[in-house]
Amino acid sequence: MLIPIADKPSKMSNYKFMHVMFYIIKNAYKLKTLPKKYGNWHTVYMKFSRWARNVIITLAIVFLL
Repeated sequence: MLIPIADKPSKMSNYKFMHVMFYIIKNAYKLKTLPKKYGNWHTVYMKFSRWARNVIITLAIVFLL
């Protein structure tokens, strides 16, 4: 699976990002209301946006189901 490469180093690991995605799905949270322990909501949004553009999110969900 190819992970998208950002212009600058990511502030969040892919592992932590997946935890945030599961947290959002499980609790039906909106990105702007994320708890501080998960980091800045905009960082999560940008990583999600890159992954979605490259179909990584769809592949990860299909793989996990």
